[in-house]
Amino acid sequence: MARILNWLYWHEGITYWEDLKDGQNFPLGSEVYIAVAWIDGITGHLNLTVRRRSLFFLKGDCEATMNQDTYAAPRSGKYVVFNPIPFPLPRLPGAFVLDVTLTETGKTEALARESRKVYIRALNL
Repeated sequence: MARILNWLYWHEGITYWEDLKDGQNFPLGSEVYIAVAWIDGITGHLNLTVRRRSLFFLKGDCEATMNQDTYAAPRSGKYVVFNPIPFPLPRLPGAFVLDVTLTETGKTEALARESRKVYIRALNL
């Protein structure tokens, strides 16, 4: 059964893509790139949404730039790489939730869903 396997992130100031865990901190104002891996014998499509609840609700969708709608053989997977988290979200400090949904290309039924809570803060890197 197809599933989400792993999350990675990258932003200026780090050398390599790193594992994205719940509670991850990102530097205020940085361009944060997200990559999500899915696995197991389908032509997969990932939707990545960034949302924040505060005094008002903010939401943005990230556009995939690599490996979207590509086939992965059984027991194999693909990382879908997304454009940076959309403006103005990286310039607003606080907690955000990244939601990803895996579907088979051309279908609407969700095969898997996952979320990660992240923080955008003024950091000394």
